[in-house]
Amino acid sequence: MQITTAERTKQIPEILSQRLPLRAKIATAESNLRSLAHSLENLAANRDRLIIQQRSGTWSGFPTVSSAQVSEPEAQNLQQLNFHRLQTQIQSQLTGLNLLKSRFNRDTINYWGYWSCGTGKKPFITEFDRTI
Repeated sequence: MQITTAERTKQIPEILSQRLPLRAKIATAESNLRSLAHSLENLAANRDRLIIQQRSGTWSGFPTVSSAQVSEPEAQNLQQLNFHRLQTQIQSQLTGLNLLKSRFNRDTINYWGYWSCGTGKKPFITEFDRTI
């Protein structure tokens, strides 16, 4: 079944309108990932502070919970938490989302035509431009 150029021209606004909700979802996902990355940074900083305080024996910053010290095995467990791997994964996802966002923010689509051998692109593109 061949699709005429006029039918293809009608499909372009439909495709562009389908992108609108995806733009909003991408923005929400990006915001959530940035928030998660920030929370992981805070968690890693607090973990590092606890480990340093456990090793030095000082527990400043915990005036109301002065008896709640971290034992050596707990400090070792805290040190084994790999926040860097999670932050790397989040950055990778953010990179992919940025690519999608830039693609979906355009009001154009990549359109590749199919034509028979020997007919050439120029007549096809000329006809396509005339119908737009």
